[in-house]
Amino acid sequence: CADNPCVNGICSGEPGNITCTCDPDWFGKYCNLESGGGAPEGSILVTTLEDGIADDGQCTLREAIQSANTDTAVGGCTAGSGTDTVALSVPGVYTLSVAGSNEDNNQSGDLDINSDLTIWGLSPADSVVDGAQLDRVFHVHVAVTVEMINLTIQGGKVIGGNGGAPAGGKAAGHGGAIYNQEGTLTLTGCRLTANEAIGGNGSTGKTPG
Repeated sequence: CADNPCVNGICSGEPGNITCTCDPDWFGKYCNLESGGGAPEGSILVTTLEDGIADDGQCTLREAIQSANTDTAVGGCTAGSGTDTVALSVPGVYTLSVAGSNEDNNQSGDLDINSDLTIWGLSPADSVVDGAQLDRVFHVHVAVTVEMINLTIQGGKVIGGNGGAPAGGKAAGHGGAIYNQEGTLTLTGCRLTANEAIGGNGSTGKTPG
C-alpha cells in the first residue's frame, strides 16, 4: 500500500494482494468509480437491484421510471419533475422479475418510458439491465425523448402475435432490447446483447369449419 492505489479509500494488505475499503459513494477495485456514474445532481437514484413497485423505502429501476413518468414519488424514489435523469447507483445486474407483457403503464413486463428521460449507468460492466426473457427490456413511447448512458441491455425477448383466420398474416415482434415507438432514442456507451424479437406464426387465412 506504499503507493496508495485506493483513490477514494483505505488500502490494506500486502503488495499483489491488496484490498481497498471505499469511502461512501465510491466503489470499484481501486475506489475510483463514483456511485451514480457522474450523473447530474438531482437525479432519481436507484438504490436496489430488485424489480417491482413497493413502499419499502428502496428505489427500484421500475419505480424510478414511474416517478419520472408521473412526476410523483413512487416507492422509495424521489419525485420526477419534467425531464428527469434516473441514475443507477448500485453496481450489478438489474433483473426484471414482474411478469406480464402487453402492458403499457410500467407495472409489469418491460420498463415503459412515457416522459423525457435519461437513464445513467455506472458503466456497461457495472449497470446491466436483464429482461430475463419475460418481455423486451425497455419500451420508449410515442413522442418521448430518451437517452441511455453506460448500460448493458440483455435478455429481452418479445414474440409477435400469430395470424388469424380469415385475414392470415402475422404480427411483428417489436424490439427485443428496446422498442422505440416513434420516440427519439440515443444510446451512449451502451452494449446490447442476447436479445430476441420474433415475429408471430402465419395463418392459412382459412376459417376453420
